[in-house]
Amino acid sequence: KYLTLNKNELIYLSMLLEDPLLKSINDVYKLRTYIFDAYYTGYLEEFKALNQKDLYVFDDYLKTSEKINSLIDEKRQISKESFEMELYKNALNFANSKRIMDIKRVLESVNKPSIRNFINTFQPEMFENVKIWMMTPEVVSTIIPLEYGMFDLVIFDEASQMYVEKGIPAIYRAKKVVIAGDPKQLRPSSLGIGRIEEEDDLYENDILKDVTIDAKSLLDLARYKYHETILNYHYRSNYEELIAFSNAAFYDNKLIVSPNVSFGDKSPIEYVYVEEGRFSKRQNEAEARKVVEIIKKVFRERKNNETIGVITFNSAQRDLIENYIDEEIFKRSRYQKEFEEELFRRDNDEDKSLFVKNIENVQGDERDIIIFSMGYAKDHSGALMRRFGWLNHSGGQNRLNVAITRAKDKIYFVSSLYPEEFKVEDLKSYGPKLLKDFMRYCYFISNGNKEMAKVVLNELHATEKVSKTVLTNKLVDEVEQKLSRFNYRIDRNIGIGTEQIDLALFDELNNKYVLGIICDVDSSDRRINARKDLIHQERYLKARSWEVYRILSKNWYSDNNKEIKNIRDILKKAN
Repeated sequence: KYLTLNKNELIYLSMLLEDPLLKSINDVYKLRTYIFDAYYTGYLEEFKALNQKDLYVFDDYLKTSEKINSLIDEKRQISKESFEMELYKNALNFANSKRIMDIKRVLESVNKPSIRNFINTFQPEMFENVKIWMMTPEVVSTIIPLEYGMFDLVIFDEASQMYVEKGIPAIYRAKKVVIAGDPKQLRPSSLGIGRIEEEDDLYENDILKDVTIDAKSLLDLARYKYHETILNYHYRSNYEELIAFSNAAFYDNKLIVSPNVSFGDKSPIEYVYVEEGRFSKRQNEAEARKVVEIIKKVFRERKNNETIGVITFNSAQRDLIENYIDEEIFKRSRYQKEFEEELFRRDNDEDKSLFVKNIENVQGDERDIIIFSMGYAKDHSGALMRRFGWLNHSGGQNRLNVAITRAKDKIYFVSSLYPEEFKVEDLKSYGPKLLKDFMRYCYFISNGNKEMAKVVLNELHATEKVSKTVLTNKLVDEVEQKLSRFNYRIDRNIGIGTEQIDLALFDELNNKYVLGIICDVDSSDRRINARKDLIHQERYLKARSWEVYRILSKNWYSDNNKEIKNIRDILKKAN
């Protein structure tokens, strides 16, 4: 390693070994402090030299961040107003078109033409003035003329569920294409549709076989061919416990998840054990009854009219729960009205009804509260039959990922088994093994054992990122020591995932964090992108109710009193 040292490192090493001033220091702590100060002074000077054009971001970080935030808000407002004006202009042109009365007459007639014939007849008016079309790929092929590049932009959503050939007709009609989706969620299914599989002996041993033949979905093909952009800020779940498992198991901890700024009376995940549950004819009656009891409990206790969804691991258990809900309605129980209203609930013209779905049909849904009925249990003879349906198939783990990321506020995991009773280690399929890990995670979170929950997450993501270097720890230590004079409890490393907040001031009276502090030690070879690396992270945390302040190591070691004053000013404004 000595041979790999650069000139400055060799000079520094020589100083440590031979400098008489260092040799004369007998106090080890004093020596370490002296060495660190000398090293960091050199580090700062080198950093300034290498990043001179970017230092405007650091020199007055608060003013710079406020200016960038103001510009982002201004751009957003201008974009919104421009978009609305463009839509209004096209709507006005449409209303003043020569054939508008013919269009009204056709729409109001008793014998209306097919949509395809209508569009073909009034194609100039439709495509000159209607600028946004929302259709499935099949509808595009059915009603839109096959004309190359007629749309400026075509966006595919949930492209992981679409076969390549279904997207080709819409792509042909586009000048530009955006393909959005999640490879860790549902894959295309040919159930009830069928798909022609091409088998050609000429391709049998061809390493360079066209990738479009092997791609399972349009998203797969796009990822092979084009640049990929990851949307890694997570917004759905209001508590980090609800997304931490998926982040570790499926996304390599790349999702940026906000730690909890406040805490409810109960855990965001509750593991509900049903001791008498038995699995018979692919159903578990005891669990189904328990699910209905939990729904009634939510009706009684909810404070913000939370929405509810139920997810099962097979269709038989889904049907059983639906039957028990129907019984509550038809026997005119105390909860009849609540069930009826919830089953047909719409908020702001959006479907927010109580749903009961099995694991393969839940993508695209979200609810405040999700209740899982695992169903699988020992039968009446005490044997556990390991028949897991879709979960056992290829891609079964993706269905699990979809299911466990539907909740915004709360998960109830109803099971007739404790996690260690679920014996699946010898199976080849990954889905059931991952389900057991999720059971363990839910059990530990439910019982307040966050340390064991972290163990489960770390096992899922073995290459856990080491987020605190020696330099960062020293900076955090120094900041914490200065903040100890404030009248707040100081917590470190807030969060159970990898995206943690270094320090936070906790108000025990209101049971919430009043300020999070990010201690930022940047490596000297890093290109600073103020908007991407700094501003967006802070805007995201503020959107999740955090008040945050970033301490840059350069600013701290240049004038730590100024940084403490800034923190004190923020706390005064908060109060």
